Amino acid sequence: MQPIPNPLIPISIITGATDSGKTLILNQLLKETNLSDTLVIYSESDLSNIHHPLVVFSLEESQISETTFCKCCNLRSDLQKTLRDVIWRFAREGKRIFNRVIIETKGLADPAAIIHTLITDDFIQAHYQLDSIVTVINPANGMKMLDQHPELIKQVAFANSIAISHSESGNTNHLGDLLNRLNGINPAASIIQLMQPADIQNLNIFCQNAQNRENQLVKTLNWLESLSKPLIADKQGDGIQAFVFFIEKPVDKSLLNDWLDLLLNIKGADIWQLSGVVNFVGEAVPTIINATQHIMQPHQTYSAWPTEDHQTKIGFITKGIGADVIEQTYQAMANTRNPD
Repeated sequence: MQPIPNPLIPISIITGATDSGKTLILNQLLKETNLSDTLVIYSESDLSNIHHPLVVFSLEESQISETTFCKCCNLRSDLQKTLRDVIWRFAREGKRIFNRVIIETKGLADPAAIIHTLITDDFIQAHYQLDSIVTVINPANGMKMLDQHPELIKQVAFANSIAISHSESGNTNHLGDLLNRLNGINPAASIIQLMQPADIQNLNIFCQNAQNRENQLVKTLNWLESLSKPLIADKQGDGIQAFVFFIEKPVDKSLLNDWLDLLLNIKGADIWQLSGVVNFVGEAVPTIINATQHIMQPHQTYSAWPTEDHQTKIGFITKGIGADVIEQTYQAMANTRNPD
């Protein structure tokens, strides 16, 4: 058996509508020398245009570029096979020649399908780690696309970063309204405007640093802090709720797990992001929890709390589920354990 790569290979996902400019942005990113060891998987099946898989990697003394075609990875089974095969297919003398992966999704694909693949396949979990999700928006038609395509709203809600691409038409009259709307859908995402070619330097697609495990705790705390800021009023009727649920006292582990199981089984389809830092009863260190829709990832325990604040904080981005529902279901479960 081949040894498991260490550290895990970070994966970044680029989403957006077909005319959002995501492929142009990706090509610009790949010109950066620090992405020369990146394997890119395209999910566009139309190979008559520029959407084709490009593998870029670096050797010790030279840089080699290879181009290869592969099946559309919009089906989970295709993506599973692709991620399994490339570990050994793109290797020299038994050594893997790429250190990162970028997946460009097909048009308005649901990012949840890819995320589920990454967190439920044992082989993929042993070799890869989801690093970030970038959603690209065309400012010329962004408002219209959000109005007409709920899939794009979901892509925005799942994103760590939102890239506003350069508009060839120059029509950015509604840019302010667009930025407000994006912030209302996902207040924790960073928004980067790429109005000039040089602005691509500001889009750090692997900024989440998946290879540094301890950094995941800091990343989660920063996400929770961003999610706590005041939201823009939902004037567009997108129905997105973003909030943090606080539990002051240490939490019984079985209570929390049973509550999350119930919540995800009943409401999982509308829970687009769930991530938190938990203070369990009898444990002196923090635990990170993450879930995407119905799928709960394994808990991750860390070595120490980074601050004196040991309060349990769980962040949610949902479709139509308010903080009151979260509060009520938790209290109802807690009351069954402690009726007094």
